[in-house]
Amino acid sequence: MVRVDLMGYHRPEIQKMGSIRVFLKPTFTVEQETSISMDWRVQRLKDFIDGQDGKMGWVLRQVCQQLDLGITPGYAGKLFAHYMDVGLREYAMQQRFGKAAERLKSTSCSIKEIAADLGYHSPRDLSRGFKKAFHLSPIEYRRAYHVVKGMSSAMVKNDARAENHDRKGPPSTYFSLHTTVGKR
Repeated sequence: MVRVDLMGYHRPEIQKMGSIRVFLKPTFTVEQETSISMDWRVQRLKDFIDGQDGKMGWVLRQVCQQLDLGITPGYAGKLFAHYMDVGLREYAMQQRFGKAAERLKSTSCSIKEIAADLGYHSPRDLSRGFKKAFHLSPIEYRRAYHVVKGMSSAMVKNDARAENHDRKGPPSTYFSLHTTVGKR
């Protein structure tokens, strides 16, 4: 609800944007407990996918032969899904989007360059899948990350100043201020 005083001032609306973890922590990490019971073939497949730097285009039959797994591609997929709780293709796509997100955060490369580096046929293919995974386009993700990063840096500086002055206040949260301008 926007309140207007007699001078025509519109109070800003405060909307919580949600968690900033999506921008500050690695994306799409599949956490797997390191245990002795993990099949060595699954570990090799996982290492292979992780070592592809997000690139696709490999054929599972050839990968199974190259890694000397001694199993069929179908069984490799079932075994991987059993131990990782996610299928091979899904895991590879998550890794690929994770690489794209990291590049969006850490470089100024264009979406076209990132898409080409990750083996997409077109930037549109990357954008479509990225939006499905993150609910943001790559450009929106990059902008949001830099806004949140700037806000967290400013909050750290403010927290340091407050500690120096022995002030205590409410815990920091991340908000977006929106003002509405015009007549009611």
